[in-house]
Amino acid sequence: MNMIRNTLCRIVATIIPIRCKNFLNKSSNNEANKRMFGCEICQATPNKGACGDDLPFIYTKELHFSSHSSFLLCKCRYCKQPYLHQFHEIIDWHGGHDDIFMRWVPLTDEDVVKLKKLVSPGDYGSSAWNELYRYMLIRRRLVQQPNGVFFWSDNEFDVCDMMPPG
Repeated sequence: MNMIRNTLCRIVATIIPIRCKNFLNKSSNNEANKRMFGCEICQATPNKGACGDDLPFIYTKELHFSSHSSFLLCKCRYCKQPYLHQFHEIIDWHGGHDDIFMRWVPLTDEDVVKLKKLVSPGDYGSSAWNELYRYMLIRRRLVQQPNGVFFWSDNEFDVCDMMPPG
C-alpha cells in the first residue's frame, strides 16, 4: 500500500502545482499574503496530537460537509482572526487505517464574505467544493498530518491534496 501511495504522490506532485499555478499566481504577490494574520496564539504551531480545546479555534459556520471532507469557518478565540478549516479523510480500503488531514488557512474579512456567498442554504457546499478547496492554498496555512504533527505550510500543495475526497 505504501508503494502505491508513494507512486501516486510522485505523480500528483507534478500535476497539482500545474493545476493550481494560475490561481496561486494571481494572489501570491498580494500584500495580504505577506502580512501576519492573527495573534501569537493562533499563529503558533500546536503540539503533536493537540485537538479540541487545545487549539485556539471556535467553529462558526459549516460550509461543506460529507463523510470524508468538510469545510468550516472558524475564528481564533483570542483575537477573532477568521480561518477556513478543512477536514479531509483518505480512505484505506485494505487496512482500515484512514489518514485524516486537517488544515486552517487565515482569511481576510473579504474572503469570509465571498465564502459565505459561495454556499447556498441547504446546499452544504457541494457545488462550491472546488472553490472552497482553492481557498486552502491562497496563503500560509496550518496543517495537521495523520500522525498528529502540525506544521505551517506555504507550499503550492500539501500531502492531503493528493487524493480526491471520499
